[in-house]
Amino acid sequence: MTPEIATIARKRRDELAAITPSRSTWTAITEWHARTRPLISKHFATDLGAFDQILKVRWVAYPRVIAAAGRRVDNSRTDAAERSGNEKVVQAAYAKLLAHVDAIIELIGVDDSNFNETTESDSVFSEIENLIDQSLLPTQYKTVVLNDLLEARRSYRASAYKSCVVMLGAALEGVMLGTLVRSDVIAGFSLSASPPGPIRRLGNRNPLLADKIGRDLGFEDYKVCIHELIDGSDALGVDNVQSFRNAIHPWKSIQEPLKYGAFDRARAIHYLGSFKKILDALVVWTP
Repeated sequence: MTPEIATIARKRRDELAAITPSRSTWTAITEWHARTRPLISKHFATDLGAFDQILKVRWVAYPRVIAAAGRRVDNSRTDAAERSGNEKVVQAAYAKLLAHVDAIIELIGVDDSNFNETTESDSVFSEIENLIDQSLLPTQYKTVVLNDLLEARRSYRASAYKSCVVMLGAALEGVMLGTLVRSDVIAGFSLSASPPGPIRRLGNRNPLLADKIGRDLGFEDYKVCIHELIDGSDALGVDNVQSFRNAIHPWKSIQEPLKYGAFDRARAIHYLGSFKKILDALVVWTP
């Protein structure tokens, strides 16, 4: 993809983001779709059907009560419910359009990746493994994460790119959990007046907190904790973390095929780079 295409895609994205999704702005949204359609048709033709399908919405329409002769009927509640329903219809379609363009922009970035097939990927894997070795993660978590990374590297070399991404997601989950159960982090939770929500629900002064974190919390909870705890973690982007989880969900492959429907070498490298970016922030963090 040329830089010009990337520039146009970002411009279209900014134009859409400037529209507040509402039934009253539906015309502006459809006009944006018409302006953007040629870009999709020319450069992302296989995704044109999905792009068009987003605007084929089903509007909410409730039956009205018809007044008998001499009777007055108030349909205001039905009208309000219908308006509210159609607002949600617009917002859902708008969110899908925005996600579609975001995925296109991401794909352009992936296509522009200058990673070499083997040398660069091996180098990044090695850097990640060294970071894990030198981190403050408990020893047992280092072992688990390094095993997952080994499987990710083997999958990459075998061109099993989705398997590579799935194992990177497993390694990321191990890193997040291992970070949260570090002894210094657990001690910090016990003294905190405002621990992250998932920790607060478990009881941040519970003597078995580390075990409860591992047993009772999941990927989404770890993500919330990491973003609440680490200053500047917003710069990592919630989506950078969430994408690893989304990659294994069949519904995401159906709902957002452009982003999660297929995994090639370039996309695996993209996830590998995201993993390292997240890891760089986690391994140096102390409470």
